Amino acid sequence: MTGLVLSIVIATIGVVGSAIFSGLETGLYVVDRVRLAVRAGRGVRNASALEAEIERPERLLSALLIANNAANFAGSLGVAAILSTFVVSDWWVVVLNTIVVVPLLFIFGETIPKDLFRTRADQWMLAFTPTLVFIRRVLTIVGLVPLLGIVAKIVQSLIRSPQGIDPTARARVSRLFRESAESGALTEEQLDLADRVMSLRRLTVAGEMTPWRQVVTATESDIQRDASRLARRTRRSRLPVLGPDGRVVGIAAVQELLLGGRPVEDVLDRAVIRFSPETPAMTALELLRVDRRPIGIGEGTDRR
Repeated sequence: MTGLVLSIVIATIGVVGSAIFSGLETGLYVVDRVRLAVRAGRGVRNASALEAEIERPERLLSALLIANNAANFAGSLGVAAILSTFVVSDWWVVVLNTIVVVPLLFIFGETIPKDLFRTRADQWMLAFTPTLVFIRRVLTIVGLVPLLGIVAKIVQSLIRSPQGIDPTARARVSRLFRESAESGALTEEQLDLADRVMSLRRLTVAGEMTPWRQVVTATESDIQRDASRLARRTRRSRLPVLGPDGRVVGIAAVQELLLGGRPVEDVLDRAVIRFSPETPAMTALELLRVDRRPIGIGEGTDRR
């Protein structure tokens, strides 16, 4: 009887553990990161701990994978021990174990807990955070999590797969925006605006500037002859002014040209900010802001 009780306890621990770890895995994907960050900022201890764990999701998922497999093994082992108490034939133990364990773990250890955690992730993930942190630390100390991480890196190098989640701050903020939109906290228009802002770091001057062939230019002699007619040639507020060598020597404001009858030096701003085509757009905008300049010129190594 003592052996039967022990088998029941092991089977119960296995099924319950499988349910918890499966639910935590789903909750890790659907928990609202924005709400979590707000709670962490307010000093909620579990929220701060969970936010820190989520910063390295591959480590957390490895721990949950190991723990879930261990729980499934314990559940299967416990059920097999229970059946062996009542069934003499080993063959029937294997058959009945399969018939009982598969639906038991699939329904109560996978499907139901995943659905429950999916709909209650914001509350339940915080409640189970101490358990989650404890399991992750134990499996890390015994070396299973680092070992699985090494195996994953080896597999990635062999199949040349991406290195996983981008750990940069920009990527984390982008994920926060996406998750907020999925949860209804942000509209699609707000998400589109956020994506544009985040994409600025990938943009260069060459990709955003007006192509030179579309730019209306002038020379200093053009300004002296008929500045007002020159101003009517463009819809833009400023004109690049070229020197004898075809290089930009200054910027003329159309408003100044329309006044007419003014010397070239009065309408020409010779403090031209120049960027290489590879300059990041964010850097170029910052330089323009600091120097209080409304326009810059993209110039290649050949000075064109």
